[in-house]
Amino acid sequence: MRSYLGNLGAVILIAVSVMSLFAGAGTHRQGGVNAACVSNIGKVATGITEYVQDWDETFPVATTGSQLESAILPYTQDASVFICPATGVLYQPKATLSGQSLTAITGDYGTIWIVMDAKKHPDGLLTAAFLDGHITHGGVDQADPNTECVSNVAELTHGVLEYAQDHNEVLPPMQSSWQFENAVYPYIHSHYRFRCPATGVPYKTNAKLSGQSLSTIRDYYTTWVVKDAKKHPDGLFTIAYLDGHVTRGGVDQTDPNTECLNNVRNLTVGLSLYVQDYDEYLPPMKSSWQFENAIAPYVKSRHYFRCPATGLHYVPNPALSGTSLNSYTSPSTVEVLRDAKPHADGLSTYSYLDGHVVRK
Repeated sequence: MRSYLGNLGAVILIAVSVMSLFAGAGTHRQGGVNAACVSNIGKVATGITEYVQDWDETFPVATTGSQLESAILPYTQDASVFICPATGVLYQPKATLSGQSLTAITGDYGTIWIVMDAKKHPDGLLTAAFLDGHITHGGVDQADPNTECVSNVAELTHGVLEYAQDHNEVLPPMQSSWQFENAVYPYIHSHYRFRCPATGVPYKTNAKLSGQSLSTIRDYYTTWVVKDAKKHPDGLFTIAYLDGHVTRGGVDQTDPNTECLNNVRNLTVGLSLYVQDYDEYLPPMKSSWQFENAIAPYVKSRHYFRCPATGLHYVPNPALSGTSLNSYTSPSTVEVLRDAKPHADGLSTYSYLDGHVVRK
C-alpha cells in the first residue's frame, strides 16, 4: 500500500476524468469520406499517445506509414484505420518525432502535427492530427465545438492540479485569464486549449481560488475552476469543477461507467491516506455510512461515495473494518469496495487493497 500513498493533489488527479486527447473528433463537421478520414486519423493519433504513455514518453520509431502501422497496430487493433478512405493510402507520421522523447519537444502542441494525410483528398485538402489532440481538415478544426469545449476545460483542470502538485498544494494565480494561462500553460503545452472553440473567447477562471491551498477547500465537487465566459450558441455554459467533473447546462458530461471507476479509485486513495494517519489500521467499514464518515475528510467530496451509474452507495468490505494493513499478505486479492449492484451493462466496479480498480 505504501506505493499508493499520495498528497491531496495526487488524490484529486486520480479523480479527474481527463478526456481522451482526441475525443473531440467524435462529432465531425463534414460527412462522407472526409469524416471517415477524420475518424481514422483520430484513432491512429490516440494509438500514438497510448504508445507514448507505455514507452516512457517516447514516440515510436516510424518515418513511413507502414512503420507507423507496425508500431501502433497493437493499440488500434484495426489495420484499416491506417488508410485514409478518401485517398486509399497510408497516413504519414511526422518523421522528426520518430524515436523522440515527448519531454524534448519544444513549441506549442497545438501547432505540431503528429500524423497527416500522405496526399491530398479529391477536394484538394489534407487531414492532420496535432499533438494537443485537435484534428483539422484543410486547416479547419473538425471537432464539434461543444464536445471540444468539454475536453478543453477537463484538460485545464488537470493542468491546475498538476501545478498544485508542483507548488506545495497551492493553486495557480487565477485573477485573470492571461495570468491563469501563463501559469498553467507549461502543463498543457497548447494555447489553443485556453479558449472555447464555440465562443472564441478565453475561459473564465475562479479568482477566489487564486493562490489558495487545496487543504482549505471544503468540497471539491462544488468548487468550480474554469467555465465559459459567455454562452454557447445553444445557450449553454460549460463548467469544470475541482474534482474533475464537467457539466454543460448543468448536466454531467462524464460517462457514468468512467466516473464510477474514478470515484472508486479516489476512495481507495483516500483509504490509503487514512491508513497512513492511523498507524496502518483500516477505518471503520461495517457500513457505507461508517466508511463515508471516516474517508470523507481525505477526499473532500461526499459525491464520490455514490455510483453515478446505479445511484447507490458503494459497499465496503466489512471484514476489513479496524484491521491492520500489515495483516494482509496478498493485498491485490483483498476486496475493499464494490458496486451495490451491476451497471446497466451488467458489469460492476471493484477496488482492492493494493489500489487497483477493475470493472468485471
